[in-house]
Amino acid sequence: MLGIARAAGRRSDKLPGAALPRDPIRTLPEPRPPAGFRELLRGLETIWSDPRLRAVVTIATWAGFLIGAMDIFYAVLAIDLLGLGGSGVGIVGAIGGVGSILGSAAALLLVGRERLGVALVGSAVLFGGGIAAIAVVPGAVPVAALLVVAGIGSGLTYVGAQTLIQRLAGDDVMSRVFGVLQGLLMGGTALGALAVPILIGLVGDRAAFAVAGLSLPVVIGLLGRAIVTGDRLDAGRATELRLLRGVPMFAPLSGPVLERLAACVVRSHEPAGTAVVRSGDRGDRFFVVAEGHLDVTVRGRDVRHLGPGDAFGEIALINDVPRTATVTAMEPVTLLAIGRTPFIDALTGQARSRTIAVDLVDDRLTADVPAS
Repeated sequence: MLGIARAAGRRSDKLPGAALPRDPIRTLPEPRPPAGFRELLRGLETIWSDPRLRAVVTIATWAGFLIGAMDIFYAVLAIDLLGLGGSGVGIVGAIGGVGSILGSAAALLLVGRERLGVALVGSAVLFGGGIAAIAVVPGAVPVAALLVVAGIGSGLTYVGAQTLIQRLAGDDVMSRVFGVLQGLLMGGTALGALAVPILIGLVGDRAAFAVAGLSLPVVIGLLGRAIVTGDRLDAGRATELRLLRGVPMFAPLSGPVLERLAACVVRSHEPAGTAVVRSGDRGDRFFVVAEGHLDVTVRGRDVRHLGPGDAFGEIALINDVPRTATVTAMEPVTLLAIGRTPFIDALTGQARSRTIAVDLVDDRLTADVPAS
C-alpha cells in the first residue's frame, strides 16, 4: 500500500492543475533602497530635470567650494603674504566673517525682487572677484577691504541661492532639494579646503587666489544665462512678499523663510460688512490686509481700524485661545491668509520674530481692556 501511495504521489505531481513547488528565489520580496536614499535620488532627479535649479545648485555648490578654500587662504594670507604670523589668522578670518554677516543682512533686500537671478549672478561675481583681486593688491588695508567685499558677496550668494531655490522648487519636493543642496555644500566646502594646498603647489600663493576666485565667475558665465532668463517673480507674489516683509514680526525672517511663508498665502476677497473673524471662534489663520479697511471690535466696542499693510489674527494663534475680537470689513477688502502651521513654524525659527509677536500680543490685549 505504501508503494502505491508513493507512486500515486509521483503521478499526481504531473497531473494538469497540480500545484508546482514554489521557487524560494522568486517569492522573496524585491530589495528596495532605504527611504533616505530614495529621497536623495528624487531630489537629484528634480534638480537635474530643471535647468534653472541645476544652475542655481551648481553655483551654490561652487560658492561652498570657495568658502572651504577661504578657510585655508586665511592662514596663507596672514602668515605668508602679510607676515602677521599665526596670531593674524584669526584677525583675517574675523574680517572675512564681518563681510559675510553684512552680506547675509543685506540679503533681506533680495526678498520680493522680481529678478532675483540677476542679483544672485552679481553677488557671486562679487564673491569670486573679491578673492581674485587679493592676488594683485598689495598692503594690508586694501586686502582687508577686499576680504569684506568677498564676505559680502559670500553672504549674498548663499542666501540668494537658497531664496531662488525656494521659488523654483515645488513644495512637494522642497525638502528633497534642500537635502541634496546641504550635502553638496558640505562636500564642496571640504573639497575647497583640500584643493588649496594643491593649487598653491601648482601656481604659487598669490596666483592661487586669482585662480580660485575667478573660477566662480567662469561658472557664472557658463550657467548664469539659465538663471537670468528663467527667473521672474510673478507680480502678485512680489506684492505679497512686500506686504509680509512690512509686518513687524516677519521683518527679521530670512529671505528663504519669508518666501516659503509667501508660498503658503491664500488670497481672499470679502465684501463690505463681512465678519472676517468673530470673537469666540477658533483661530486657524493669520491675516494681512492687502486692500481695503476693517473695524476691530471687542464686546461691541471699537478698539482699532485696519488698513493696507496691517495684520490681525495673531493672538488666537500664538496664545492658542479663541478669537478675542471681531474684525469686520468696512468696504470690499483683499486679505492674505496664512494657516496656523506655517505661521507658527516661521516664528519658531526666529527668536527676534517671536519676541516681537509676543510683545504685540501683550500690548493689544492690554489696550483692548476697557479703562475702569
